[in-house]
Amino acid sequence: MTATTTVLDRDKLLTARLYAARARPYLATALFALHVVESRRVPTMAVDRHWRCYVSPVFVDRTPVEDLAGVWVHEVSHLLRDHHGRGDRVVREQGLTGPAERLRINIAADCEINDDAYGDGLVRPEGAVEPRDLRLPDGELMEDYLRQFRLGPLTQHLAWLDCGSGADGLDREWDLGPDGAHGLTEQERDAVRFRVAEGITGRPGTAPRGWRRWAEEVFHPPQPWRELLGAAVRSAVSASGAGDDYTYGRPSRR
Repeated sequence: MTATTTVLDRDKLLTARLYAARARPYLATALFALHVVESRRVPTMAVDRHWRCYVSPVFVDRTPVEDLAGVWVHEVSHLLRDHHGRGDRVVREQGLTGPAERLRINIAADCEINDDAYGDGLVRPEGAVEPRDLRLPDGELMEDYLRQFRLGPLTQHLAWLDCGSGADGLDREWDLGPDGAHGLTEQERDAVRFRVAEGITGRPGTAPRGWRRWAEEVFHPPQPWRELLGAAVRSAVSASGAGDDYTYGRPSRR
């Protein structure tokens, strides 16, 4: 007797996406920008940096629509908050290597999302990790959480967790890559982020605090002052005549 292969129930999956968009209307643009890719290698659902959502048919089959809606919101949140880009920066700056550190990044990114993602019409999916599960405070960023925990007894039940390269920046074997079909360009991804941010700032008070903070940073990103200062110093030192421009004139009041 041969085992039957589970077919991806797209109607159920897309019904869940519609449910998610109704529960979180300010995320609708991003939710509908995701392209579904069926994959039997992902444990649940996962995203890549090019806004493809890889979906396990078995996971969809066994998960209620309400829970799937929560997963939709969770996965698109990784992309909107640029967890892949931020994960890459953390890896470079701190010299982190290996899949264990990428798992830690994924867990920290999940904590940033999940502390205020659910409730108010959206079900918390089974197994979703929240900061309190790791005895950590709510309301912090992925980078903050990374400094506060290591893999151990509190995280051993999360070894299965894999939200894809869109969550931590590490390419997966199932990724279609930059040249694969249905990926968004960098300009298209930025356009989606700005439209979502506009929807949040245009209706203040309707989104959780974490999303309002994110939207504010989209329009007013924090300046990388160390990089700017270094560039200014290098420019001044390398400029022609640097160190030779003496004058006894009165200094400018400006």
